[in-house]
Amino acid sequence: MRLSLSTLALTIASIALATAARADDGDEPKKTPPTDEGFEERRTSSEGDADPGLGSEHRARANVAADLIRAKRFDEADAVADELLAEFEKLMTDPDTVYVVVGDAKQLEAVKALHPDGTKIVWLDIALRQALQHKAFIAVERRDGEKALDWLNEQVERAPFSAEARCERGFLFNRVRRADRALPVYEEAVELARKFEKERPHLGAALRGVGFSLIELGRLDEARAAFQESLRAEPYNELAMSELRYIDALEAKKKEGEKRKLLPPEPGGD
Repeated sequence: MRLSLSTLALTIASIALATAARADDGDEPKKTPPTDEGFEERRTSSEGDADPGLGSEHRARANVAADLIRAKRFDEADAVADELLAEFEKLMTDPDTVYVVVGDAKQLEAVKALHPDGTKIVWLDIALRQALQHKAFIAVERRDGEKALDWLNEQVERAPFSAEARCERGFLFNRVRRADRALPVYEEAVELARKFEKERPHLGAALRGVGFSLIELGRLDEARAAFQESLRAEPYNELAMSELRYIDALEAKKKEGEKRKLLPPEPGGD
C-alpha cells in the first residue's frame, strides 16, 4: 500500500519501509516498494476543491511550502509552514470558540451537531491542515517521529472529518510497523470517505491502507477484500493490483509449505 505528497501523507511512515522490511524477511515473496501514496507525492483533487474558509488567502503559501518540500529544501519549507501557522493563530483568538477545518457546508453542519449547546464554530481554510501536514512531513525527514505524530494528531483534531488526515496518521503507524494501530485509523478514514462527498477522493487510498494493515496482521482474506473494494473506487489502480498479486504469492507459498509437511521424509533425513 502506500500514500503520497499531497496526502502529504504522513505518511510518515512510509509504507515503503514496511514493504522493504518484508523483502528482508528471508523467503518472503519479493515485491517492489510502492511509491504512489507517499507523503509529498500527491496533491489530491479534494484539496483544490475544498470550499474556502477563513484564511483561504494563505493557500498559495501552503503550495509554496509543498514545492519547497519536493525540492528537499526542508529548512525553507519549515519556515514557510511556521509563518502559516502563525497567521492562523492570529485568527484563533477566542478560547470559547471551536475552530475547525472542513471541506464544505455539510461538514460544518456535522461539526455544529456535535455542539448542540450553541458553541460558536468558525470554519478555517484547508491551508491550515496543509501547514500541519508539511510540519509532520518535515519532522519525518528529520527522523523525529514523536514530533511528526504530534503534528498529525493536531491535524486530526483541527480537521475532524478529514479522511486524508487519518490516512496520513495510519501511514505513520504502518511505517513503524504498528499495523494494529494503523488499521482502526484507516477504517475511520474509510467511514469518513463514504459519509462525506468531499472526502470521497480518499476512499481508494483509505481502503488500500486497510488492506496493507491487514496483510501485516496476517489477515489475508480480509486484505484481499479491501483491495478489491478499493479497485471499485479506483479501477485499475496499480498499487491495489500489486498488493493482490503479493497476497497471491503469500498464499501460494503457504500452500507449498503445507504440501511439504505432508511429504514423507527423505531417506537419510532427520
